[in-house]
Amino acid sequence: MISQQLLAAADGAGRYPAVEILVANGATRNLIRRGDDHQLRANIETGRADGMLTMEQSLAELVRAGRISRDTAFAHCYHVEDLRRHLS
Repeated sequence: MISQQLLAAADGAGRYPAVEILVANGATRNLIRRGDDHQLRANIETGRADGMLTMEQSLAELVRAGRISRDTAFAHCYHVEDLRRHLS
């Protein structure tokens, strides 16, 4: 599953996609089957090797690459503390 936001470029010339990606691997399926959907976020956070990515990880990468501003990232994140952690 992919969630995407198109964000204004830091230089004002265009937009960049920030994405959140959930891959239906074995761990994800088990969490959903057991009704432990509150643990999906942690599963995404640690599932980078499987191609998973949280919105905050994506936003932090865009900020570090100079593509979007920090203000834009914070305005569009779902979890402020997680974004702060990824940017520190």
